Amino acid sequence: MNASVRFATRREQKLILLLCVIAAVRVLAFSAAFPFFNNVDEQAHVDLVMKYARGDVPRDLGHFSAEAAYYLALYGTPEYFTAPQQFAKGEFPQPNWILPADKRYKLVEVTKTWWESHENHESGEPPLYYVIAGAWLNLGRACGIKGGWLLYWVRFLNLFVAAGLVWTGSIAAQLVFPDREFSRLSVPLLLAVWPQTAFYSIQSDVLSPLCFGIAFIGLVKLLQTELPGVPLAIWTGLALAATCLVKTANLPLLGVAMLALIFKVGHLARTRRLRAAVGSLSGLVLRFSPCMD
Repeated sequence: MNASVRFATRREQKLILLLCVIAAVRVLAFSAAFPFFNNVDEQAHVDLVMKYARGDVPRDLGHFSAEAAYYLALYGTPEYFTAPQQFAKGEFPQPNWILPADKRYKLVEVTKTWWESHENHESGEPPLYYVIAGAWLNLGRACGIKGGWLLYWVRFLNLFVAAGLVWTGSIAAQLVFPDREFSRLSVPLLLAVWPQTAFYSIQSDVLSPLCFGIAFIGLVKLLQTELPGVPLAIWTGLALAATCLVKTANLPLLGVAMLALIFKVGHLARTRRLRAAVGSLSGLVLRFSPCMD
């Protein structure tokens, strides 16, 4: 590698790191700016994060927990669901947490009881995000974070996911566009600045692009490598398994992986290398096959 190529590579890496920081700052700013709780089931996801943080893994739909119901009643605001004109004074009422103690207690108790009487429809979703977010919640508590700040703490987990997604996108772009610098930089740039609102709230969707992005890198490497090794097959399979353990809706993505495997198996069969690759390809399938049960 000559000096100019090394300089270009270092410059590109610095730009990508800068884009990772930009993505993290963007998510941090908007996660802090938006009130709780949005209209994309953030309430249900908060409940599950708190349940998993206590080690309470749902066995059925179940009702909202008392802990989550208290947070929803105290810190929830109506901006996502109603217009200010629907209120008597034509403006949003004061948030419950700043009301006088006696009035706050009455309102919180009524709303808390309402939440506890309802089932959490997200309880049947896979556990990966909730396990990670629950551990992050416990870390925040161990650091002394309490009250509404704890909710923001869980939201701020997304900034690491956003930065990781930019880095993952840059690696994928380098594999797909090795000789096109513009394309290699356009992908992480788009990921850094695209206003994806899923990253501004507490919800499991945020892990889907990161997990499948890693799996996509593995599949591309699998197709590009003449004889894929066992480590590549294993971590690609684990990434696919993680993708399915984030969201049930991600299961169709296994079809993409199966198409890539079929294409690779056909190529290996034509070149008479299939027998040598059976071990590694079997390892890949075994890693994500439990998700298909």
